[in-house]
Amino acid sequence: MYQEKLQPKGIAPSHLTTFRSILKFHESKQYKKGIKAADTLLKTYPDHGETLALKGLILFSQDKHAEAYELVRKALKSDITSALCWDVMSHLQLEKKNYFEASKCVQNALLHQPENNHLIRELASLHVQNRDFANFQKATYKLLVAKSGSKIHWMSYAVACALNDENIKAVSITDKYRDIQKNSGIISNYEESELFFFKSTCYERSGDLQGALKILEENKAKITDKEEWKSKRAEILGKLGRHEESAEQWLALISANPENWTFHHQYLVQAGVLPADHPSCYKPATLSAEKEAKLLEIYGSFGRKFPFARACRQIPLSFVSGEEFEKRFTAYLSAALTKGTISVFGTIKYLYQDPTKVAIIDKIISNIVSLLEADKPLPNNTDLEPPSSILFAYFFYAQHLNREKKFTEALAYIDKCIQHTPTQVDWYSFKGRIYQAAGNPTEAAVWSEKARSLDLADRFLNTKATKYFLKADKVKEAEDLISIFTKVELDNEKDYNTVTEMQVTWYELEEAESYIRSKDYGRGLRRFFDVKKHVDGFRSDQMDFHQYSVRKLTLRAYLNMIHQMDQIYSHPTYVRAAIGIVQTYLFAHDHPLEVGLVTESALAGLPEDEKKRLIQNKKKEDTRKQKIIDEKKAAFAKKNKKFCDDYFGDKALAAGLEGAVPIVNDLQTFAPKNIISHLLAFEVAFRRGKFLQALRAVNKARALEPENAEVHYATVRLFHAIENATLNASVQKVFEEEKSVLGGNSLAAFNKNFYESHKNSVQARIAYFQSSLVLGTPKEDVVSILKETTDNIGNLKYFIKIDQLLQKEFGESDSWKETVKALFPHSAYFNPKVATEAAPVEEGEKKNWFESFLSDPAL
Repeated sequence: MYQEKLQPKGIAPSHLTTFRSILKFHESKQYKKGIKAADTLLKTYPDHGETLALKGLILFSQDKHAEAYELVRKALKSDITSALCWDVMSHLQLEKKNYFEASKCVQNALLHQPENNHLIRELASLHVQNRDFANFQKATYKLLVAKSGSKIHWMSYAVACALNDENIKAVSITDKYRDIQKNSGIISNYEESELFFFKSTCYERSGDLQGALKILEENKAKITDKEEWKSKRAEILGKLGRHEESAEQWLALISANPENWTFHHQYLVQAGVLPADHPSCYKPATLSAEKEAKLLEIYGSFGRKFPFARACRQIPLSFVSGEEFEKRFTAYLSAALTKGTISVFGTIKYLYQDPTKVAIIDKIISNIVSLLEADKPLPNNTDLEPPSSILFAYFFYAQHLNREKKFTEALAYIDKCIQHTPTQVDWYSFKGRIYQAAGNPTEAAVWSEKARSLDLADRFLNTKATKYFLKADKVKEAEDLISIFTKVELDNEKDYNTVTEMQVTWYELEEAESYIRSKDYGRGLRRFFDVKKHVDGFRSDQMDFHQYSVRKLTLRAYLNMIHQMDQIYSHPTYVRAAIGIVQTYLFAHDHPLEVGLVTESALAGLPEDEKKRLIQNKKKEDTRKQKIIDEKKAAFAKKNKKFCDDYFGDKALAAGLEGAVPIVNDLQTFAPKNIISHLLAFEVAFRRGKFLQALRAVNKARALEPENAEVHYATVRLFHAIENATLNASVQKVFEEEKSVLGGNSLAAFNKNFYESHKNSVQARIAYFQSSLVLGTPKEDVVSILKETTDNIGNLKYFIKIDQLLQKEFGESDSWKETVKALFPHSAYFNPKVATEAAPVEEGEKKNWFESFLSDPAL
């Protein structure tokens, strides 16, 4: 809020001090005094708009949002020409993250005070927040004209020009500002350096690479960030096609930091070893014999020059093949085992993208284990290994086998590690990881807890155990564990810790998914929305930096922030939460009674006595929930903590499919390369009867993965629904044109052709079975295809889905489940007996509650 020239209309001069004190009380958070002062004025001037607005602002700060909005609306009705009233309304809209509405309010305020610089600055920040760069440029120009001696106004206008793609003008403005500052002698070395980088960036964005390079080279001595100068120069030289000079510059950077993989990758690209579109050194590729020889020559030289640089030994593994790869990997692994590098597998797991390399790794590690078990030297070595080498070889082999989904063999080797050195926490932690991958989350939690118990002060082990308990759907135990390292402020309130305040998104996601698996859909949905709220908060936090970054002249960082914030909703964390939200809404739409939505549409078709029973149960459940909420509200109020209004998530669930629509739009906009985004968009549109939206979504999904089984199933459902729907002529024409995807076949033939082309894929068999049922094929005619057991390696979740389909369609699946047990011997789903029943943590104690279990000598 602004105070400058605060001259209210319609108030006697004797009351001006009281009026101005209202805003001061608000800013000093003396809300009761502010309300009292406002009420004093309103007794004399009951319809004074600006007083009503300030009172509304104070009420909003007291979390009385509804009352605040009502007062500010009344204020605007009383005095629609008041800039102060409009500014207060913009503040309220800003707090609700309604940036477009806030900008409209500030524009209305400026109609009545067009020269108010505070309002113009506020509007400029809102324009850039809304990515309205053209109006951002206009607003900053107004500020520059009004106060041309201000540094922030000059640089704000320069940044606005750059964001609005007027890069040459941005350079011109920067030069003028620099001349003014140089003449006054108040520009620092850092500021001047940042201005040169900003100018170079503007030239580069405009396509003038020569100009960008010239700025860097002419001002080398004045630029303080030397490494950034070198990397930027090397990058621009590469874009100009001056590859030798670029390679020379990257080589200088490697000499300064030989462990930087980005420098290595860029050097290999400019040296002609890797193609320009190759993403990174973490992406294996097969080179021609000539380029492989050049690579070996380069890294032979690096090996002599940087003998202790691990990157120089590891990077060639991505690009050599055959015998050369076998020789180099053997040497790399042998040295790591001899040294006892426990993390060696993590450094090379990216190589598993190449199946031929995986086969060679399997051969090498099995040979090394055999040699060490026979007490023989490793390949190309005459000395015997230290006793610890076999231990680390077992661990690497267990990790390799786990990666290859050979869980029984992996468990055998990790058990050898435990028998050899039972005090090492990594063995127990990784054994839990094997069980998790094998489909036994309860056993995984047991072993992760054993690892934690060996080092109770280790935060990583604590979070790992917490995560595995959540995967095992033991939320209470997980909360007890994470509370060891999070601050619990309320006595006897175990569900209140600071994970939400600290934005621990991994915990919230795991807990949300655990609630969903436990059929507590409301609380699961609420947790997913907590993650979304965090991401929304990241976006809104930009508002704090639009002026700050320009004032501090961190222009490169600011431009990078703008770009990153444009991609924030494509971050995997948000995408995972958004997918969870949409899937929960879809399930709630299909099964409303299962999620507790006892509505008229959900009860339609049920017998009257069944309706009465469900309604009574719903009332009892609502009463139980309200009692819990009231108790928790009272406990939180004692500590001045705000309690969630939707603790059980019932309000969120009640939004239905309409609640999923904005989330799906976000997914399609910000994660368009993720096929799940479009498949979920199809599901929502299909259920809402929006067939053209569904068609657009399925076409986008097909463009990403034409042979995807889920895309096939969606296509069959869509065109089958169209055959039985009444559409207007224009929509019908669109679908007639789109039928070309069927290849001129009927839906039944299209479905059969898909199966014949993908019969060895378990996903395809599921899609074929489901599509056949949609088309009216008797389920007995296609169930044999669904029961095939090929393509089972690493596909446990799909075999679980098959079992669920068999139970849904035939009522039982016991005979088939017996067949599948042998394929997944460690899966708790198919072999319930292998799951260990975990005991609860005792109240108030953070001790090893598996102590008696783990003290068994057999372990």
